[in-house]
Amino acid sequence: MRLRLTVAVPAPTGDRPPAPAPALHEVEVDAIPGAAARDLVDALAKHLGVPCVALRSRQTAVRPDAVVGLAPLVDGAALTIIDRRPGTEPDSPAATRDGTPLVLAVTHGPDAGRRVPLPAGRLTLGRSGRAVVQLEDARLSRLHAAVETGPDGIRIADLGSTNGIRLGHRQVGVEPVPLTSGTVVALGDTRLELRATGAVPAASTARPDGTRAVNRRPRAATTTAPPAIALPAPPEPPHRARIPWVAMAVPIPVAAVLAAFLGPTMLAFALMSPLLLAGTAVGDRLGSRREYAARLAEHARSHGAALARVEAACAAERRSRLHAQPDPAEVLAIATGPTARLWERRSADDDALVVSLGTCTAPAAVRVIRPQVDDSPEHPPLADVPCTVPLAEVGVLGVCGHRTQAVGAARNLLGQLAVLHSPL
Repeated sequence: MRLRLTVAVPAPTGDRPPAPAPALHEVEVDAIPGAAARDLVDALAKHLGVPCVALRSRQTAVRPDAVVGLAPLVDGAALTIIDRRPGTEPDSPAATRDGTPLVLAVTHGPDAGRRVPLPAGRLTLGRSGRAVVQLEDARLSRLHAAVETGPDGIRIADLGSTNGIRLGHRQVGVEPVPLTSGTVVALGDTRLELRATGAVPAASTARPDGTRAVNRRPRAATTTAPPAIALPAPPEPPHRARIPWVAMAVPIPVAAVLAAFLGPTMLAFALMSPLLLAGTAVGDRLGSRREYAARLAEHARSHGAALARVEAACAAERRSRLHAQPDPAEVLAIATGPTARLWERRSADDDALVVSLGTCTAPAAVRVIRPQVDDSPEHPPLADVPCTVPLAEVGVLGVCGHRTQAVGAARNLLGQLAVLHSPL
């Protein structure tokens, strides 16, 4: 049985932070059936020339009696050597407690793709080796933030950093504030998000050669027409009723003649007609104003309800786009689970060979139709949605910039292609 493994050898931290990055080795192993992890440990120690007493897969130590060829010692596995040399810290609190229901996912930044389990207690984040969770972000302070997990929930606080922390749209101070699932935490160039674990696993079975056979889950078509929401037209202002001055004035001379022959009583009766006409005109004006005010209030309610529908539709579309184009942390979780989303895209799908590079502001598919405007609908902007690139259309996609950042972006692109797209 032949296995291809990626083995990380941690370097001694010494007395000065930050800790050096581990050395990575690509190793091919020929194992006899029934070989155990202890045999692999001895072989790796001899081949790499480093002390090795155990192995760690992801955040869990591999049992010495684990069978080579079965999870987690399978073809393509990434393993970390555990040694006991002074200055080596293989068993940090964030790494020894696996299976926690919540993780901090690094969605953007130099460490994009990393998922940090959140056990009960306090985790510090920063670029120093003294931080429990060390991040390779130059804009972070040595000890930047602290995340506390306790009976009252999860809270985050600033540890006096230079560039601060933003939780959603507000600034985080030294006083801990609640951290809820789905909220984006921005510190330096890094973006974190609190997420729950426990995704639906892929239907897979172990094979004798150390690989796993995966049965892809059918992908239901979810294409729907984007909603079109029409905003109500404002009510027409009332027409100002004209006072009938002529009709009011005509009876006056007639009443004067009748009063001269029949007495002044007729003059009083004659004056009642203009007064009635004036009263009717004033009443019509007041009534039309009240009706207009009622129509304005109804329009405000219906307009607010329509805007709420637009906001809800845009929020739903943003969630749909984020789900359709997973970030590096989610892509890695799909691959290492593996989850049921592994190889979900087929060549005939609309999103085949569509990859994302970071986030951007893009027009929504939601259509907003405003009254008294031309027939072209308005598409509201969606902030922080995946910036997608259809490789089938562009043909060649080049990545340029600082080598570290360019390699990270290229790794992200290759990860999306390998994880989301079926090899068949």
